[in-house]
Amino acid sequence: MTEKELTFLVVLDDSKEIFNALRYAAQRSARTNGRVALLYTFETLEFRHWKAVADIAERESREEAESKIKEYENYVLTFSQKKPK
Repeated sequence: MTEKELTFLVVLDDSKEIFNALRYAAQRSARTNGRVALLYTFETLEFRHWKAVADIAERESREEAESKIKEYENYVLTFSQKKPK
């Protein structure tokens, strides 16, 4: 029977503990041949009358999230050889 790969989910935020959580998950996944999964959420704005404004705000939020995820991915890779999901 093949061993199932464990996934360690880290919900990303702006807290000071985030790097501790990332390090723990990365080290744990490395010991168990698992993988880290990163989740970053952001609120969408509801501009019913100004769809263009809502689209711009969502695009900016998405770009910020992708930038942070990239930063956190690089941090995880310092402890684990597998790129996070």
